[in-house]
Amino acid sequence: MRIGINTWAWVAPLTDDALARLAPRISAWGFDAVELPVQAPGDWDPASAAELLAGLGLAPAICAGLLPEHDLLADDDEVVRRTVDFVRHCLRAAGRVGAAVVAGPLYAPAGHTWLLDADARRATVARLRDRLRPLAGEAAERGVTIALEPLNRFETSLVNTVEQALEVVDGIAGLGIALDTFHMNIEERDLPAAIRAAGDRLAHVQVCGNDRGAPGGDHLDWPAMLGALADIGYSGQLSIESFTAPALAVPMSVWRPLATGPDALAVEGLAFLRELSAPRAGISRT
Repeated sequence: MRIGINTWAWVAPLTDDALARLAPRISAWGFDAVELPVQAPGDWDPASAAELLAGLGLAPAICAGLLPEHDLLADDDEVVRRTVDFVRHCLRAAGRVGAAVVAGPLYAPAGHTWLLDADARRATVARLRDRLRPLAGEAAERGVTIALEPLNRFETSLVNTVEQALEVVDGIAGLGIALDTFHMNIEERDLPAAIRAAGDRLAHVQVCGNDRGAPGGDHLDWPAMLGALADIGYSGQLSIESFTAPALAVPMSVWRPLATGPDALAVEGLAFLRELSAPRAGISRT
């Protein structure tokens, strides 16, 4: 496992200039990886990012969420086409920057909730699988995994748990699961058990405190969760994801400071994860 951080701690959207400023600091602090958000095509250049990160020894991952005009489950063919084009852009960016994962809730825009009975859920999951299957095939051809992220009940009504995510990804090469400890804390009754249930379909892990601040100093059972990751042989990234960038305060409902600053959040979170996980899971700087 390699420890990374999402640039949303500092800026949104990510740009080439911002990455050129942040990446050397992220590397100097001792991170192994960096999570690059895609908010809109063209915000940052994958070729430039690839050269920059390779020179610093930082492994990339890509994360993305759907915009309000995107919805892979829509009845409108034009909306579906726009959504597919956006996911394909993310896959191309991953291929160019050398990322193994495109992670996020790539099924419907956050905040889209609707009530589903058992029959409607089965039909909706079947529709989602049909629309993801060709994208997953393209991802697999590029050596990339689309890692679907369960969100909490206030952000989606479709995929809240590992069990529900497994219904979507089961049997489709190129699909995996991305877990976020913030959402898991709301939806999973037993976080280590959920990690073990994800098993070899787990492709990416985002970590933060239960309040979306730095991991550590919160009520989550971090030793048990990292132990579960070790138990399933997880070898992907642990990426600190918090939203201290000013532009994200309203959309992410960050109404109070989560740290004394983004640099402190990064350094303190990294130190906690290194100290806790290195003896148990063999996490080390590579």
